[in-house]
Amino acid sequence: AKSYLDQAFVKSVERQQNAVIIHFEKISQQLYLTQDYFEALSMTNLKARIGEKNGLIEVIFDVRNKKDYEILEGLVNFGEKMLEIKQRKAE
Repeated sequence: AKSYLDQAFVKSVERQQNAVIIHFEKISQQLYLTQDYFEALSMTNLKARIGEKNGLIEVIFDVRNKKDYEILEGLVNFGEKMLEIKQRKAE
């Protein structure tokens, strides 16, 4: 999951009690539109919301009652799709 997320301009991934928060780098705002995040989220079975903190985009996954493998699978699917969107925009 980490390699996909690194390539998709993810700054950090933070695990809290009932959430996994993905912080994107500033440059991601020049590349991704809001609908791109939603398109990638549609590839997961995790509930999530998109927010902004300190001028940076963050995606907050609700991982309450989810097993670790479900969380990891969701993050991998999200990361793969974000990378696919990035590559599509580069063409």
